[in-house]
Amino acid sequence: MALDGRQMLPREAYGHALKAGWTGAQPGHVIVAIGIAESNLFIGAVNPDNEDGSVDRGWLQYNSKRTRLRNGTLVDFARLLVDPAYCAACCFDLYKERGFVFTPWAAFTSKRHEPHLERALDGQRNYWRETYGLPVR
Repeated sequence: MALDGRQMLPREAYGHALKAGWTGAQPGHVIVAIGIAESNLFIGAVNPDNEDGSVDRGWLQYNSKRTRLRNGTLVDFARLLVDPAYCAACCFDLYKERGFVFTPWAAFTSKRHEPHLERALDGQRNYWRETYGLPVR
């Protein structure tokens, strides 16, 4: 896997997830933990090593086999690598399509995200601290 682009802080990732639609405590921090496990929050992460020949892109590793969003719009695969908000929105669209479950992400099904849950929760807390002008820890 190539870990390219800028590496986000967990609080930045949480902000993108929240704005994409992952509201509430559980979904927001879980998708950030998945992002840490999948790409270590590198915006331009690319994994071309899937067994089926597909490629995962962006901080949430959006898979190239899903080329359209639910509204029929084509996914801009280049934008996934430079726009973390767009990557979060495309992945939320997939999450919603699959019935609001995290099973499309291997880091979730394999439980590789679990060691990162506390860091993701810290990111969530720091997002709200920053939002309300409190010191970030």
